[in-house]
Amino acid sequence: MKRSIATLCFVAFITFFMFLPASCSDSRAEFAPFKGRQWYTCYRGDTLFLELLSASDVALYSHGVNDLHIAGTYETWRGKFPFSGLSFEIGAVQYNIQYALFEPNLDMVVYGDSMDAVVDTCLIEWNCPFTPIGEYERE
Repeated sequence: MKRSIATLCFVAFITFFMFLPASCSDSRAEFAPFKGRQWYTCYRGDTLFLELLSASDVALYSHGVNDLHIAGTYETWRGKFPFSGLSFEIGAVQYNIQYALFEPNLDMVVYGDSMDAVVDTCLIEWNCPFTPIGEYERE
């Protein structure tokens, strides 16, 4: 009986110390498997690039007709990336990027809404697929 209680205490002790580092640290900052990844798409004569700069910072920039460079933040929710602060204007159209979802091959589909001040009376929802740049290697 004493041996089984000692074994049970030892297993509980080991289990406690295995999960202690995960609960005491900010694991979100340590686990950022997509940090540094980039995606691109062609949109209205521009090539747009989306880059995850850190575990929480994102940048959207373009090469082409429009000179666009905006920064915002993101969170990671099981393949869904809600964005904050990613809105911009091209011409008379205001774009708000809300979130992105991953497809199984690591393509990203970005969702948002926009409003053309000249012809729209309400926000129009849209989505745009982005393709990854380079090979994906988990850190």
